[in-house]
Amino acid sequence: MGELVREQERVREWEQEQERPDGEWEREQERRENWKREWGEEWKSREEQERQQEWDRERERRKQWDWERERREKRKQERREEERMYTGWKRSDGLVRGWIVAMVTEEILLQVMHLVTAREVWIKLKKILTPPFQLSQLELIDWTDQERGQILSRYMVLHKAALTADWDTAAKFLGQEPDAVFQPITWCLETALIVAVRSAKRNHFVKKVMEKMQREGVALIAQQDIAGATALHAAVDGGNIEAAVWLVQKNSELANIGDKYGTLAVHVAAGLGNRAMVDFLLEHTANLSENESGRKLLHSLASSGLYGE
Repeated sequence: MGELVREQERVREWEQEQERPDGEWEREQERRENWKREWGEEWKSREEQERQQEWDRERERRKQWDWERERREKRKQERREEERMYTGWKRSDGLVRGWIVAMVTEEILLQVMHLVTAREVWIKLKKILTPPFQLSQLELIDWTDQERGQILSRYMVLHKAALTADWDTAAKFLGQEPDAVFQPITWCLETALIVAVRSAKRNHFVKKVMEKMQREGVALIAQQDIAGATALHAAVDGGNIEAAVWLVQKNSELANIGDKYGTLAVHVAAGLGNRAMVDFLLEHTANLSENESGRKLLHSLASSGLYGE
């Protein structure tokens, strides 16, 4: 619209020019040339602006394409991870279902054999199983106050270091008392490893202690507290699956060591409803279907609802 108006103005100026005296013609021509040069710069500037705007739009489209491509790639990775997790779940689910079927009596077997997944089996079992196994209250060690005080005071520095994952302090203490690494440092006969392994936040400390204990042999990692619990029991109790893997790698028999009540690490994991821990420990626990441990695990799993929710 603006160009049309300017064109009309130019036409009117031209018509007026035809009526002007001859003396003004040269001056008007010069003025027109100047105007064209100015108009040309203005037009060039407008072209540059349009090109810049088009480039900005193109850049925005490319950003959108890149974002869409990244989103699709991320979704592909998520799907691959879902497939991997699903494959693992199917494997563990089949393992657990097979173990359940091997454990139940013939009467119960007839009621669950037609079910496909472990989850379906658990839902059914929760309706027909007896109440879960309950641990008795721990028996306290029969120490005098003086003996208890001596133990606690002697290893107080190491105990505190294990609780706070202060390896520098622990290393200094163990440099003075090397045997303390496998000595009980609490009233309930817990070692520094058992104390530290209850939290994944202290795993760097756990690794250092295990390296130091390894020089004395893997059997020391299987030391038990007053209740017969090992460091693996403690790791499971704290949900520390990384440390649990380390411990089993160092001593595969840990998964088969029960406390004084016959409770295995897998029983603890089942009672806490920690599925990842249960799946890991089931692969390393022997002959569950042949003894009381299997029935105890079945009760613990059913009561926790681990495979029924």
